[in-house]
Amino acid sequence: MITIERTQKTLTVSGHAGYAERGKDIVCEAVTAQVQTLTASIEQLANEKPAFSLSSGFYELSLEGLGDKSLFLVSAFMVGMKLLQDGYPAHVKVI
Repeated sequence: MITIERTQKTLTVSGHAGYAERGKDIVCEAVTAQVQTLTASIEQLANEKPAFSLSSGFYELSLEGLGDKSLFLVSAFMVGMKLLQDGYPAHVKVI
C-alpha cells in the first residue's frame, strides 16, 4: 500500500501499491507521475527549490519555507491522491 501523509512540516509518500507486478502497476505509476509533477511544478511554476528526498518507494518533501504558490500545488497534489484513494482504496491511503 502507498501511504501519503501531509503534516505542517512535510509531505511523505511511502510504500508500493501492490496492484500489479513491477513495471505494470498503474497505481504506482500514477503516484510516481504526480510526485514528479509536483516537484517540477514547484520549481517551474512557483520558482522555488524544494527540499526533498527520493528513493524507491519513498518521497519526502519539506514544506517549511515554501511560499503560497507551492503550498497550493501541494494541496492540488493531495486532491489527486484522495481521488486515487477513492478509486483504489486497497492500494492508496491518504492520512
